[in-house]
Amino acid sequence: MRFRFLSCLWLAIFLSGLLLSCSETGKLYRSKNIEDREKAARLLFEKKDYEKAVFVFEELLSIYKGTGKAEDVLYYYAWCKYYLKDYLTAAFYFNDFANQFPNSKKAEQSQYMYGFCFYKDSDPWYLDQTSTKKAIENLQFYLKANPGSSRVDSCNLLMSELREKLAKKSFEQASLYLKIGYHKSAIESFRHMLEEYPDSRQKEEASFKQFIASVLYAEESVFEKQKKRYLEAISYYRKFVDKYPSSSFIQEAEEYYVKVNKAITRLEASNGITKSE
Repeated sequence: MRFRFLSCLWLAIFLSGLLLSCSETGKLYRSKNIEDREKAARLLFEKKDYEKAVFVFEELLSIYKGTGKAEDVLYYYAWCKYYLKDYLTAAFYFNDFANQFPNSKKAEQSQYMYGFCFYKDSDPWYLDQTSTKKAIENLQFYLKANPGSSRVDSCNLLMSELREKLAKKSFEQASLYLKIGYHKSAIESFRHMLEEYPDSRQKEEASFKQFIASVLYAEESVFEKQKKRYLEAISYYRKFVDKYPSSSFIQEAEEYYVKVNKAITRLEASNGITKSE
């Protein structure tokens, strides 16, 4: 009984304190006094009530502009936007902070957050990749400006993830060209993907599909250009098997390779008959 009584007592004290705290925050929030409003904004931020806090900080931005308090207000405002998942606006204000207060202790973190906000805004590979590219660009800028940062490994991991997303988009575009019969475009798109993203997880399949696209491109070419394009296909085959000798695509690649050699033999025989005629 005594334990239950003490537990209830402590709970009552805690709830009373919480209500009092909320009441005090509410008073400060409704106050027309600027210092009270500033305190309210900080308390709301600490309580993670970013929707209310952001309006007060936005009000304070114009009031404190050019004063010593502008630094903290802008910093908190950027974080409010971030926690509200308005990543592009947050990115703008983190960048604004880093530019306005380059000597601040928070400048380096703001530079990082500028790039990280674009990372958070980055869409899946099948949608627009503007934010993905901006994230890579600005994280690279951050690393260049802060080579000794404790965030180096984190930035590299983020950029690796972002590049893989771009590689996936490039791979799928090239695969679509292959699927719909645009074989020349497929060859070039796979080439671009492999050159631009050599560490992609899909580089092996891309190399294989590039070879397949080159075979199909040779098959549909006019007679005069077929042999040259079949020989080009063989060069893609050799690149593939040299780099991925244990690939799961090897058997299928070899079947196409045999097909290519037979086609070249027929072309040479046919060319010989044509010459003799």
